[in-house]
Amino acid sequence: MKVLFATTNPAKLRKYKKALEEKGIELITIKDLDFKLDIDENGKNAIENAYIKAKAYYDATKIVTIGMDNNLFIEELPDEKQPGTHVRRINGKELNDNEMIDYYTNLAKEYGGKLTAKWIYGMVIYDGEETKEYSWSKSNFYLVDKACEERNPGYPLDSISVMPENNKYWLELTEEEKRKSREEANKDGVVEFIVNNIKTDRNINPEIVKYIQDGIFPLYNRNEEGHGINHINIVIKRSLKFAEKYDVNIDMVYVIAAYHDIGHYIDRKKHEIISAEIFMKDEKMKQWFTDEQRNTIKEAIEDHRASSDHKPRSIYGMIVSTADRTIIDVDNAIKRSYSYGKRNYIDISEEEQIERVYQHLTEKYGEDGYAKVYLEDKEFDDAIQELRKALSNKDEFIKRVKRVISNK
Repeated sequence: MKVLFATTNPAKLRKYKKALEEKGIELITIKDLDFKLDIDENGKNAIENAYIKAKAYYDATKIVTIGMDNNLFIEELPDEKQPGTHVRRINGKELNDNEMIDYYTNLAKEYGGKLTAKWIYGMVIYDGEETKEYSWSKSNFYLVDKACEERNPGYPLDSISVMPENNKYWLELTEEEKRKSREEANKDGVVEFIVNNIKTDRNINPEIVKYIQDGIFPLYNRNEEGHGINHINIVIKRSLKFAEKYDVNIDMVYVIAAYHDIGHYIDRKKHEIISAEIFMKDEKMKQWFTDEQRNTIKEAIEDHRASSDHKPRSIYGMIVSTADRTIIDVDNAIKRSYSYGKRNYIDISEEEQIERVYQHLTEKYGEDGYAKVYLEDKEFDDAIQELRKALSNKDEFIKRVKRVISNK
């Protein structure tokens, strides 16, 4: 299984890559995907920053992502002086290597020439549903008020770091002493944490994700809001969740959900047919799927509509059709229905638009509504009961519609 490690630091990757491969987990990096996000890592500690990175890259790739960060803790300093995650950023300025050495040696002088420090690490695994957190720290070391002559470019604190066990600067340790120190530091439990918290089964091909996000998602701007990109992302998320329970090709599930409403702006009444045709004309898909798989994807897209007169022809159609029954809450259902009406029924009055919202939601989700689900879906069951309760009092529902659209 491929897992994205949201780091540009090759040392971090090397540290865990081999051990995880033996457990069936292949680490890939930002460099492997050939893109990098501009993320504001504004967390208060290593865990918060790790979460920010993990979620951002998962949202961009739909690949289970590991975020990692670290912060420096110095025992002698009060909270307001702790460097935290901003070891280089002092009073709003980003320090270079020499400036860092000057700042921290002067700080050590203020406290008698030696500060007791340790690195605290935070790691977060994010899979779109759950967040797993892990924190650990390395052994204490000293930051002293006089730098050694050696320099390690990019790691200036190495020049003022003294190891307590042998009272030597880190950069002056022998290779054997460094090896022993690293061996001790590597007993951090990270591999066990990752293995125990990642389902080593399936993941979406990152090349497909990138193609969909760059070339397909922007096309949803042509649809009205109810069938726009927010709706598509919800259907993708729900489809992937359903897929966990079945022996299916996760790439196919993702593509079906991504394409299922792409032709809605052309003709809403037969958008499922048009969307399937757009998929079949996409030559790029031939490099990832066989003809048989492409035909299954086509049929699943055609079968997804709530008003379809037949049951989906495959488990893939059942997954996307069930995932497409999205009632986030009553107000969201009202907004989607109203947006759809304003786009497609332009000749009716505002009062008629409001009445249409009530009639449409009743016909689709009422006690005898045509919307069907084909898989067990507690989220939908709970939501439809809430919506039916709201629909049971028409006068109050109409008032709610007016209130919702006035705040839209």
